[in-house]
Amino acid sequence: MNEQKIVTLRLIEIAHISFEAGFIISDALYRTACFRPGGEKVWERFQSERTKVINNRIYFSDYEKETTRLGFVEVATGKETILYSEPVDELTK
Repeated sequence: MNEQKIVTLRLIEIAHISFEAGFIISDALYRTACFRPGGEKVWERFQSERTKVINNRIYFSDYEKETTRLGFVEVATGKETILYSEPVDELTK
């Protein structure tokens, strides 16, 4: 592996970067972002857990608006598809 050029990515924080499906995927504490090789951001989303790229999709689970969700995001476009969601009830005593 050799370095061919420097690419500047504008992020809040970075915990991990991978090069998958022709894109740069960055993971931070509570978010994932996808960039083109030149550094242009394609999409960014909050998440709690994700897979590596599988058939140009990232499968994820997250929590949004008092709902737990399972779905996938198309890497090239950021289009999100929810496969399953369920409201999370607050625990009562």
